[in-house]
Amino acid sequence: MGIKQENMGLKCDFFGHKWNHCKCERCGAISDVGHNWEGCKCSRCDKVRDKQHNWDLCKGKCSRCGKLQKEQHEFDGCKCSRCGKVEHNKIIIDRWSEFIWDSYEYGGHYDLYDQYKCSCDKVRGIDVQRLTRLGGPPSEYPCRGKRE
Repeated sequence: MGIKQENMGLKCDFFGHKWNHCKCERCGAISDVGHNWEGCKCSRCDKVRDKQHNWDLCKGKCSRCGKLQKEQHEFDGCKCSRCGKVEHNKIIIDRWSEFIWDSYEYGGHYDLYDQYKCSCDKVRGIDVQRLTRLGGPPSEYPCRGKRE
């Protein structure tokens, strides 16, 4: 039987522990047996096990012990049917790069543009990413215009 003992009292040293299920009434030591599990947490000693958590799936947190896990929303389109969180899915509909001339000393750089829309058709936009000067534009993205 595993016992967690930090400050065992003199009585427990001489006479042994006085167990009330998983906890010694004299010194407060915790045993591995006799827990009163309420889901993942013992109501007597507050020990936590990794079983029977009470998950709030959208927050990814156990309401009893506070353990975290990945959020698990139930999306119906772009909106979670449980908590109402909105998360749009970006679908790239066009992609291109453009050369930007900085100076004679440094040359230029490429900006990569992604035009996107959401599957719900409510959100549209363009993301811009600056690429390094080395190596030029990625070959898979056609260059549509050059500034000089």
